Formats: sequence, structure tokens, C-alpha cells
Amino acid sequence: YIQFLSTNGIDNVVALELLNEPWVFGDMSIIRDFYVRSIIAIRQVSDIPIIIHDAFRHEEWDWLLINFPFKNIFMDTHIYHAFNADDIASSTVNCDHNKMIVAQNIACGYGSMLRFKTCLGLPTFVGEWSLAIDDCIAIIRGAGKSVQTKDYGQCKNLQARVGDPWWIQAYRKFAYKQMSMSERELGWFFWTWKTGAGTENDPSTPYWSYSRAMKEGILPTVLSSANYNITSACFEFESTDPYTC
Repeated sequence: YIQFLSTNGIDNVVALELLNEPWVFGDMSIIRDFYVRSIIAIRQVSDIPIIIHDAFRHEEWDWLLINFPFKNIFMDTHIYHAFNADDIASSTVNCDHNKMIVAQNIACGYGSMLRFKTCLGLPTFVGEWSLAIDDCIAIIRGAGKSVQTKDYGQCKNLQARVGDPWWIQAYRKFAYKQMSMSERELGWFFWTWKTGAGTENDPSTPYWSYSRAMKEGILPTVLSSANYNITSACFEFESTDPYTC
């Protein structure tokens, strides 16, 4: 693949990620050894930046990367609020509101986790995140229809959120708080720019599609216009003595 890029003059591949989301309950030493073997092989022919995914594990990377000799390697982590019962369970409009506020507060806590990974592991970015606080959109798990963790009633009030000023503002705040924490490290990639066929009328689509979120007025069309709102999004949680490596 690397030789193909070189011989065909393709220069818009800026990095290679070795694995996407290794199994969270797998043997981390096996994953680490795979990364090392792959990096050694790639470095024989290219110095292209290489990305490794954290397998949704955190503290282990402190010792897994001891005496890690490689340069130009970066860590990818994915942060969602749509797959665990603790994140999604709600059954009333009031509970939905409370769930969103909790998600916003949790997002402001990501800064310490991301800084930990950067300081004790590798420079880190958030390679996937979304606005979803429910698992209601169809095909989100790759199935032909919605496959929920469990029906707690979390999907019955979704349609009422569409166009609602409270929810538009709440989702915007949620986005800015996640962006703010990610941009303290290497930044972020939203999942995804646009969703596939069959999701056009799904009320959850703006929470998974950046372009649709812009259309619905949740996210700005010019992101730089929101720089202040992003950098100050977690001001109420700021420490007067921020942790540095």
C-alpha cells in the first residue's frame, strides 16, 4: 500500500492507522506487540505518521509503552455517549434533559483523560465522537434496523427534540465542550460528515452527521466563528493550576 502511494504520487494520505478499535477485552500485550511489529515493518519503507488505537483502554498504556523507541506515532481514542446503559437510559422528557446535562459535564472531564494519555503514552487525538446520547438511529450497529442496547424508553421522545430551541442549544454546548477538551491535545474528527441512505428522515441523524447538524442549526457552518465558545466551553470546570506533562 505504501509503495502504491509512492509510485502513484498520492500525497493526500497523511497517516496510517494500524487497527480500528481492537477488542476492548482483548489481551493488551498482544495488541501492543502487533503494533510494534507493524511499525518496524512500515519504518523499513516509510516515515509516514502512524496511528494506534487505544482499544478503549487507558491506564495500561503507561507501562505498555515503556521504552517505546519509535517516533512520529500518535494515539487515537474514540469517545461516545450512545452505547452504554448508563449513558442512554431515560424514559421521560425531564430525564432526557437531565441526561444531556450529565453528558455535558462528563465531556468537560475528558481533558484530564486525554492529557494523561498524551503525557504517559503518546500524543492523542479523538478520532471519533458524536452528539448522540441515545442509541436510536437505524443501522448504527451495522444492522438493517436499529439494534438498541435495551429499550429504556430513550427513543420515544426524539421527534419532539427536532427544532426545539432548548435541545438545539444543549446539543451545541455538548459539541463545544467535547471540541474544547480534544483541542487541548491534537484535536478531533467527528463521526461522521454524512450518514448513508435511509437516514434522511431519522430524527437522530443530526447527532451523527456533521453536515446535517449544520443544516439543523446545531453546529456553525464556519467553525472558526465559534472559537471563543469552544475554548471557554468548560470554563466552569477549569482548574487554576492546569496539569501539564
